[in-house]
Amino acid sequence: MASDRVSSPSTTQLAQSVDRLRLWILRRDGQSFEMELSPEVDGCELRFLSNGQLFASQFRDSSALAIRWAYVLCDDLIADGWIEACEPSQPRPTAKPTPGATSLNDEHGD
Repeated sequence: MASDRVSSPSTTQLAQSVDRLRLWILRRDGQSFEMELSPEVDGCELRFLSNGQLFASQFRDSSALAIRWAYVLCDDLIADGWIEACEPSQPRPTAKPTPGATSLNDEHGD
């Protein structure tokens, strides 16, 4: 079962990690919004940064699902007027996650 827990930054979360991977950066009206992926023992953490400051994170059970979800959010923000500020560090997934899907198996009807 996938976890969609969302949390606010804590002192531990604010520590720098060499394992983080920046997925994308978007800009609009002098503001930036970034998404980082941080591998964890039981899945991975998506880290939301606004103007370089961590303001929330979300846990996903698999990095593949996390990356796909992150790019769905990226596409939604671009549709809302945000502009990509750099090339994505990971290739964009070819299929979008099904709303409400909790794992890659759910998306394929397994």
